[in-house]
Amino acid sequence: MSFVAYLFKFLSTVVSIYAFICVIRIFLTWIPGAEYSQFGNFIKAFCDPWLNLFHKLSFARSSGVDFTPIISIGVLYIISAVFRQIATTQTISIAALLVIILSMAWSICSSIITIFIIVVLLRLISQLFSWTNPFWYNLDRAIEPVSSWIRKHILGNRFIKPNTLTGITLAISIGVQLIGSVLINILANLLYMLPF
Repeated sequence: MSFVAYLFKFLSTVVSIYAFICVIRIFLTWIPGAEYSQFGNFIKAFCDPWLNLFHKLSFARSSGVDFTPIISIGVLYIISAVFRQIATTQTISIAALLVIILSMAWSICSSIITIFIIVVLLRLISQLFSWTNPFWYNLDRAIEPVSSWIRKHILGNRFIKPNTLTGITLAISIGVQLIGSVLINILANLLYMLPF
C-alpha cells in the first residue's frame, strides 16, 4: 500500500472517529446535566465548532425541530467515504465520488424523512385515541408545515379533519421515502456508467 493510500485511509478513520464523537455530543444533550459535566464540556469544545457551522441552516431548523446535527454528521461521513474511496482505488473516480455523495446525501434525507414518519405516526395514533397532552401538540408544530403544504398544493386547500390530514401526510411521507429510494438507486447505477 502506497503512502497516499495510507494517508487517505488514516484521514478517513480520523473523520469517522470525529463523527462518532459528535454523535456522543448530541446524545449528551438528551441527558440532563451530562452536557455540562467535565466530559461534556470537553466534547462540546471539540465538536461544537463543526456543528455550529450547520446550525446556521435555517431551513433545517423549522417548527422547533433541529435537523442540523444529522446533516453535519452526514457530511462528515461523506468526507470519510470519499477518503476511503481514494485510499482503496488510489485514484479519484468522478463517477464513484458522485455515487458516494449522492448515496450519503440521500441517507441524510432518508433519516430525516424516517424521523418525520415516526413523529407523524405517533401523532396519528394520539388523534385516533383522543389523547390530550401538551406533548402531542408539540408534535403538531413539527408536522404542520408539511401537512399545510400538502393541504394547500395537493388537496386543493379544502378543509380536512385533522386525523385525516395526518393520515394523508403519513401516507405521502412513506411514498416519498419509497419512491426516493428507487430513484436514487436508478440514478446511482446511471452514474456508475460514466466513463470517468
